[in-house]
Amino acid sequence: MSDIFTKVLTKQQEVVAATDLKGVPEGTSGKVMLSNGLDWVRYWVKFENGVEMGSLHRNKLVSAEDCVPVLSNLGHLYGKHLSEFEIAVEYYDRVLEIE
Repeated sequence: MSDIFTKVLTKQQEVVAATDLKGVPEGTSGKVMLSNGLDWVRYWVKFENGVEMGSLHRNKLVSAEDCVPVLSNLGHLYGKHLSEFEIAVEYYDRVLEIE
């Protein structure tokens, strides 16, 4: 598993959804509102689209500081297929906004 999924997230830390969640598209930004658990840590996140979601495992979230490589990889993957080119451009645009 990648190092970006092993770092503990803290309260108020900015994160990005690493995968599609119910009501939250992949790549949506949010803030950690609460983390709980000792061996099995779960997070409660408020996303920028207004959705608040709890019981999120760490592998569903990427810290904002680590999301540039993730978004770049997603752009590359979607860019391989001409039919998904517009999605790839959206991911690359997000990278440019962050940097």
